[in-house]
Amino acid sequence: MLKILPLLFLSFLWLSSCEENKKMAPVQGIQPTEDLIEQELIKKNIRRTQYEQNAIDTLMRINHWEYQKTATGLRIQLGEEDCEGKKKPKVDDYLLVEMEIRDIFNKPIYPKETTRVIFHKDYHVNGVTEALGQMCEGSSAKLIVPSHLGHGTRGDENRIKPNQVLLYSIKLKKIN
Repeated sequence: MLKILPLLFLSFLWLSSCEENKKMAPVQGIQPTEDLIEQELIKKNIRRTQYEQNAIDTLMRINHWEYQKTATGLRIQLGEEDCEGKKKPKVDDYLLVEMEIRDIFNKPIYPKETTRVIFHKDYHVNGVTEALGQMCEGSSAKLIVPSHLGHGTRGDENRIKPNQVLLYSIKLKKIN
């Protein structure tokens, strides 16, 4: 019986410490407002984006990659094709696009596939849309797409993880 008493006592302490409706007192009487929460989320996103941009810059330096950085943070390396006088996509054009997606370690996520999209309507990866706008029929590009221009904080809920930087190889085969 004496051996069971300590076990019963510890069980009692454990059960009594598990109150379900425990409310935390506000810190120094401050209740967060929507504006305060929004400001903190913005600060956090800015820090995450800056960290990600620095990581991409480091990756490019290590691999000796030469990409142009756009104002949005997209890194693009256009192919050697001459686009002078060639057709460029406009909103609502049907595009035939060949695309492959890899992670930053160059491991395939989605293999090369040709798909038909309506420019600025169907495909919702802002970095790819931005790149396609700079391309002409028959041209190709390699992209480093930061997460905020890719699939963001949710990923694609399949193979692309949340906040994942992606490497794209794309070819604009045809504009209808």
